[in-house]
Amino acid sequence: MNLLKRFTTRLKHYLWLVLALPAALAVIGFLVPVGAMPSSYQAQATVQLGSYEDPIFNETNPVILMLTNAPFYQQQLPQLWAQNEHELLSKVEIRDLNNRLIQLRYRAASKEEAKNGAQAITDAFLDADRQHYNRREKLIDQTLSQLEKEKAPATDAAARTRFVYKLQSLKLTMRPAQQLEQVSLSSGASVTTLSSKKRAVLGAVLGMTLVLLAAALPEFIRKNDARGAE
Repeated sequence: MNLLKRFTTRLKHYLWLVLALPAALAVIGFLVPVGAMPSSYQAQATVQLGSYEDPIFNETNPVILMLTNAPFYQQQLPQLWAQNEHELLSKVEIRDLNNRLIQLRYRAASKEEAKNGAQAITDAFLDADRQHYNRREKLIDQTLSQLEKEKAPATDAAARTRFVYKLQSLKLTMRPAQQLEQVSLSSGASVTTLSSKKRAVLGAVLGMTLVLLAAALPEFIRKNDARGAE
């Protein structure tokens, strides 16, 4: 009972502080401007990897490794790399969707920048993939053309026929990588700030908490002194 009485008396004695501190912090919370904190947006694109027997561009793990390291961007997107450098790698995320499907995600401060970045990286990968595909296709065409011109011994005719058939079948089933859907915004992390009213309420609550702690602090000191005296 004495403890509560002393606590109440102390609050009454410093009533001006009890009222002033929460009010002051509420006003400060309401008036002080919050620094601009841009939201972040994430755009994504889904890509089907190609199929033309390339150990790098046709396999998920090597592609993910390629798209999450600097050399690809330095060679294929030098301007984007010059603008961001190593920060660029933190903005890119590649997910394995199985069955040679990957999802490319790019994070940026604005929706337009996120979508443009995701599309630029996707286009750069598809262009590089197309170059490898074209070289593979050209090599097969050259081989078939050479085989047609050459005369093989009768003993090798069967093996040659099988080899030609294999190359022709491969050419028919080959396909480059392709983008399956347009770039779209995904659930990027958006940073939001408290409104002026909420900051004012938070300031008032913080001020009242500080007042109550200050009023209760002498009682804790009193108890510690009493224990020390014993």
